[in-house]
Amino acid sequence: MEGSRQCHISSHIPGAKLLVLFVHGILEGPEQFRPLMKLLETQGISSAALLLPGHGSDGAAFAGSRMRQWQEYTEAAVIHFKKQYPHVIIVGHSMGGLLAMQACQNPLAAPDGIFALGLPLCLGVRYKGVEEVCRAFTGTLAPEHESARAVLRTCSISHVRLYQCVGWGPQYAALLGLCRRMRQMLPKLNCRMCVVLSADDEFVSLKTVSLLRRVRPDFQVTVLPDSGHFYLSGKDKKVVERCFLSFLSKIQSGWK
Repeated sequence: MEGSRQCHISSHIPGAKLLVLFVHGILEGPEQFRPLMKLLETQGISSAALLLPGHGSDGAAFAGSRMRQWQEYTEAAVIHFKKQYPHVIIVGHSMGGLLAMQACQNPLAAPDGIFALGLPLCLGVRYKGVEEVCRAFTGTLAPEHESARAVLRTCSISHVRLYQCVGWGPQYAALLGLCRRMRQMLPKLNCRMCVVLSADDEFVSLKTVSLLRRVRPDFQVTVLPDSGHFYLSGKDKKVVERCFLSFLSKIQSGWK
């Protein structure tokens, strides 16, 4: 992977035995993960955040990318880092969590654990969320509120023309298919997992919470009361950090 853009953002700590791989969602990018990556540095843990194919550019580049590329890119990254580190954990936001679950089906790419934020096992799309994302990548979303700034930080697609969106159908159809397959895979998933969802998520239904608690009571599930799919309140950011560090500690304790 030398010379590739596989690690758009990375922080490698000498002597670290664990690397945390961050995988973003559809239309997103790695910038959103900087706070957690800085937190990992204080813990002596290496990290890398992917920029998936077709992202970080314009609408035409995104239209030319496919779900299969994103899956293969994620799995290739895990395999690559497993050669350098004894342990690899994936943190995925939205679709990134689904890609992490998908990677578990490949024995060579299976992570030691998954920390999923806004995991879209059950979708519940709201007009507000769609409007903000559309305005973000057309450059008409003014960063007057923290929620708007969160969308702008997360979305990596810009300079989008309306006609280009017509070519995005295959990507979203594939995302719906991935959601369905991961719901079916959930009972058989052989990986430790922590899921953090938001009560005011504009894209993910809270049916995901009941599904997880019914099918996988062994998973840790936390619901943030004051946050959305992209925006995290100050209080909820602290909750995410505590959940994240606790999850890492539990997994690492099993390696000793």
